[in-house]
Amino acid sequence: MRSYGQYCGLARSLEVVGDRWNLLIVRQLLIAPARYRDLINGLPGIATNLLADRLRDLEASGVVERRLAGEGSVVEYVLTPWGAELRQPIESLIRWSTPLMVRGPDGDSFRPEWLTLAVPALLDARVKVRASATVGLEIGDPPLQLRATRSGFE
Repeated sequence: MRSYGQYCGLARSLEVVGDRWNLLIVRQLLIAPARYRDLINGLPGIATNLLADRLRDLEASGVVERRLAGEGSVVEYVLTPWGAELRQPIESLIRWSTPLMVRGPDGDSFRPEWLTLAVPALLDARVKVRASATVGLEIGDPPLQLRATRSGFE
């Protein structure tokens, strides 16, 4: 891991999550724990060796951990409790990006599951839920559904 050599919280944070792809890996793991193949599929454009390097670095830093998935010896990656604390800064970046999204996709890749993080981030600061409600989005197969409750989105 490269160091900025600065005794500053932002510099130290960027040493852990500032490399290209790291926050996108965290985004995927905020959506759900994932196997290596799921991460490759959910991160269009990442090289397999780069994903392996980034996962190794994030694991060594204590952001990500490997665990056995269900029965058998299949490994999945999950965020540690400390890694899950990146939800709020990532949601803030999503809200900050709103002016950048106006131009449209312009040929960029899109995955409906990314909305499971984006929609709550965009609505949470603007909409106060009084009772639970389900929001259905006709994107992808099966359609994406988010449930809004008083404590947030599910």
